[in-house]
Formats: sequence, structure tokens, C-alpha cells
Amino acid sequence: MRPWPHECTTRARGWINRRWKLFLLVLRGSTLPVLTVLFALKLFAKFRPAFVCTYLPELMKPNSDPVVRRAGAKDAALLAELGARTFSETFAADNTPEDMAAYLASSFGQELQAAELADPHSLFLIAEIDGVAAGYAKLGHGPTPESVTGNKPIELVRLYVSREWLGRSIGAALMRACIDEAAQKGYRTIWLGVWEHNQRARAFYRKCNFHEVGEHVFQLGNDSQTDILMQRFLDQEKESSLMLRSGSQRGSSVLNRLLDWLERHLKK
Repeated sequence: MRPWPHECTTRARGWINRRWKLFLLVLRGSTLPVLTVLFALKLFAKFRPAFVCTYLPELMKPNSDPVVRRAGAKDAALLAELGARTFSETFAADNTPEDMAAYLASSFGQELQAAELADPHSLFLIAEIDGVAAGYAKLGHGPTPESVTGNKPIELVRLYVSREWLGRSIGAALMRACIDEAAQKGYRTIWLGVWEHNQRARAFYRKCNFHEVGEHVFQLGNDSQTDILMQRFLDQEKESSLMLRSGSQRGSSVLNRLLDWLERHLKK
């Protein structure tokens, strides 16, 4: 075989070197995110063992859709425990133990929940995943603030989700059920009060087509707090249903559940 001329050999080597360097740059660029993720997981393994040992396997499990049902008299003890626990998970970090204890004692308990369940003007809904209660909501018909201007209003008194089930579309499922129940009963407006500092809840309600209409005082123990009043009209049901389904798909993704876990645990 005839040897290549020196000029051709030099050109070939130069071509190979340029392409090889380009290949290395591409390879390095493609592996950097992988290395970053591996490094992050190593950090979590060191500083957050619960993430790698407990929560990561949960992320890989197939999702189960929440099932929402009406509560009955037999659920009084369940609602008392679930209500007190979810309220504490949501607000204990931002309020004094004394104010929290006073409110919990006056608002939750098996006898109190039994009386509310027996009230014909109240309706409790429980969201379950694989038979485990993950959240609940309460609708109630009573006095309506003047700033709530919609016709035939009903109050969304409570909507809470257990901390371990956040990011699993439980809130969206409960909201859809509340909208359906209210519409079936002939109501045309849903209103609620949400703490002014609960930005996560306010964002969720805005996404559900609620808009702010006023304020009122919420008494937590000895602390007089400001709640933002919000309302939505039930003729927005179809629009809200589409929006909530879109949010459900996003909320059920592994990435969203991972980000939600990080948000909860890095605040500890």
C-alpha cells in the first residue's frame, strides 16, 4: 500500500483531532447534568437519609388516583384526628403553641365532628388513596359576608391535605368534588376565607378561578388574624374542570412530587 503523502497525513490528523475534541466537549456537556444529579443524590444520602431510604422508593411506585366520598357519622373520630393533624401541619410553624392549642381544643374533637356531621347544612368529603384518608373538605351553608356578592352562595369551610400526600392532586380532587356537590344542590357561588400569609393556598384557589372580594377576622386563640375572602361562580365549572385535570397530570408526575418533597423538608 502506498503511504499517504505527508500533507494528507497532517490534514487527516488535524481532522481527527478537531473532531475528537468536539466529541469530548459534547460528551462532557451531556454527562455534566448526570454527574450533577448523582452528586445531589449523594448529598441527600448523606444529609437526608429519609429521602433515599424512604421517599425515593415511594416516588417510583405507580400512582393511585384519589377517591372522594361523602363522610358519615362513623367518620367522626377520623375527621377529628385528620382535621387537627392537618391544621397543625399547616399552621403550627407560624403561630404560638398556646394559640394553636386553644383553637384545636375548640374546633376539633370526636363529639364536635359528630355534631357537625349531623348538621343538615354541612357536608364533609374525604379523599382516600388505597383506603387511606389523605385529605378532607367541608362545605357549609350559613351567614355570608357582605363582600360575597354571588347568588346562592355556599362556603368552602375547610380543605386540607395531609403533609405526606401533598403534590398528589388530592386538593384538586377535593375541589372538583366540592364544585360538583354544590352545583347538584343548586348553589351558584362558592366562597371561602384563607389566611393572608398562606401563599400556597391562595395560589391554589386562584388557579381554581377564585378571586378576592374582601377580608374578615379569623380568631386563632388570642390572635386576631386576617383572612382573605375569595369567591367563584359555578358557571365556571367546565373551565375549572379542565384546569384541574391539567394540574392533576402535573401534580402526579415524579418531578413535581420530588420538588414538593424538597420544599417541605428543606424548610425543616
